Amino acid sequence: MKELFLPFFAKLTEAQRTNIKNIALLFTVICCVILGYFSYMLDTDISHSESSWKRKMNTEPQVAADLQVVSKDATKVLCGTYVEGIHDIDMAHGGYWVNFMTWFRWDGDEIQDMADHFRIYRGVIKQKSVVKSYKSGNTHYQLVRLEAIVDKSFATKRFPLDGQQFVFYLEPFYTAKRVVLVADTKESNVNRNLDIDGYRFENSMVSTFAYEYRNTRGDVELEKSTDKNIVTELATGVRVKRDGFGLYAKCFIALYGCIIWALLTLFINIYHHVDPLEMIPEALFGCVANIMVGASLLPEALDMGLLEYVNIWGILTILTATVVIINVNAIRHREALPDGTCYYAASFGRVMFYLITLFAIVGNLLLPLIAYNRQF
Repeated sequence: MKELFLPFFAKLTEAQRTNIKNIALLFTVICCVILGYFSYMLDTDISHSESSWKRKMNTEPQVAADLQVVSKDATKVLCGTYVEGIHDIDMAHGGYWVNFMTWFRWDGDEIQDMADHFRIYRGVIKQKSVVKSYKSGNTHYQLVRLEAIVDKSFATKRFPLDGQQFVFYLEPFYTAKRVVLVADTKESNVNRNLDIDGYRFENSMVSTFAYEYRNTRGDVELEKSTDKNIVTELATGVRVKRDGFGLYAKCFIALYGCIIWALLTLFINIYHHVDPLEMIPEALFGCVANIMVGASLLPEALDMGLLEYVNIWGILTILTATVVIINVNAIRHREALPDGTCYYAASFGRVMFYLITLFAIVGNLLLPLIAYNRQF
């Protein structure tokens, strides 16, 4: 194997061999550290997404305990949702459009109307229509169809192979002292033909979520009461996963072309004794153009993630190839034999070419696979 890849290695001095080995080892360690850090950050984000889902859909233990005290005389209202569609996803500005149906069912006349006494937390109801409203004996029932725009901070760390959680909350105008929403987990569902551009449906969940406001908002009744200002909300969550690698290819196809271009320049420099440094600026220009493609799809303020990691890895690959070309040229100029042969330059160049190519492939396979295969 050594004779195949390094035919001139035996003709080097011990100092030259040691120098090549040390540089190769240093390059390998640096690449492993960088890839290890990127992989760790992506894997940590996956774990954070799972804990975030549980936190969004479940009440804190202390608030749940306080709710039991506050709501002992409250009217229990069964509430559920049927999500018909999620569309117009706008990551750059943080929002999405959802249309769904919700229903309320309760016993007794303490509460007369729920359809006009709720809001969407961090959302704006654009259209609302009461489909059905009646009273049968002691039971009230209301069915409402809504379209709303909901604010959302999108998870961008694994973009463009991201998974997303679309969670919205129905909050009644009544505190938990008067009304407690009970999630209708049996009837709540998601349209089986739910089609979200770029994503595929994974699962959904509805639950009762209790929240304690730390202020009274100037309400005299709340100021006089010793009870905590707790409201119950119906949390509806839909989890989706990026549907394939189409957007990923769109974001990085130019970068991969630039990496191949840089590796080709390194190859012809080593094997054909050509100085291709004037070809490198084209590769770096392509990298900059590629970065702008993905950046235009995301908000300006975001954490570094897969998009930046892959671009950084590509730029480092191109810069490393450039440094190797410069050093190979310098070694040839300094140590070439009269016939132009330079065993040191040839051996050093070939070792680095294979290492750079190997890590370019490993990095650009490892990072997207971690981000995509372990989303939830």
